[in-house]
Amino acid sequence: VCPEARLALLQLAIEEPQEAAILDEERGMLPACCWLVDVCVADTDEAFARELAATCQWLLLGEGGIVLLGFALSADLPKMRQLLPEAEAATESVAPRVIDLQAVAVKAGCGSNGQVPSLRAVVECWMPGLTLNKDEQCSDWTQRPLSASQLEYATLDAVVLLELKRRMLLEAES
Repeated sequence: VCPEARLALLQLAIEEPQEAAILDEERGMLPACCWLVDVCVADTDEAFARELAATCQWLLLGEGGIVLLGFALSADLPKMRQLLPEAEAATESVAPRVIDLQAVAVKAGCGSNGQVPSLRAVVECWMPGLTLNKDEQCSDWTQRPLSASQLEYATLDAVVLLELKRRMLLEAES
């Protein structure tokens, strides 16, 4: 399977008041907890594959107030759906529970010349003074073990969405 064609890592971040801020507190970052789930383990561990499918089913289709935040999700959601049992893989019911912050940024006027903005550009727009290091973006996420740099990149990529959402909501309310 081509590395770009599969989901290799699932990044989950939640606001967690008891945790230390993952990014610099001077910038007002939310305390957060982040999990990086190695999806590639499912290739060789059948029990893990079943648990992963159940987790993705719960995240995408489960009951409750879960809202999934993402950025440029059009490529990632189909990859997550591939992990679901076939009967559920085709469902479109996930859309109301997903917030694509790239789409929110476009509606707010971020981006130029008809181009959709990158996560780095959106962070710089709503979080002046902070720039995301995107050096690992195009690295091979299916190669194991992941490097410390890849793990840091993946963590920050997930956690920054929580802060972006907070700042976007504050701006929308003002």
